[in-house]
Amino acid sequence: MSSYLKRKIDQKMKDPVFAEEWAKSEPEYKLRRAIAKQLSEGRKKRGLTQTDVAERMQAKQSMIGRAEAGQQNLTLDSLSHIADALGYEVRVELVEKEN
Repeated sequence: MSSYLKRKIDQKMKDPVFAEEWAKSEPEYKLRRAIAKQLSEGRKKRGLTQTDVAERMQAKQSMIGRAEAGQQNLTLDSLSHIADALGYEVRVELVEKEN
């Protein structure tokens, strides 16, 4: 995150409504970042470029780039297609929350 963006967010966090909404969005943000990291690491482990993955999917490289940056709201279907192009499969698991 850029220092400019961090300063802007810090300013907005003084607003209780903004701070509450920000806190609500944090779990989704963390999940997106975790998925993005796995996609990027998996691609690199296979020695592929974003363009290679996109060509295997008949998609655009920019879509892969957004997915790896956590900026793409991926459906399970899209995530499965990317995983397949990487030679992986998607597994979803529900686990109890830690209190």
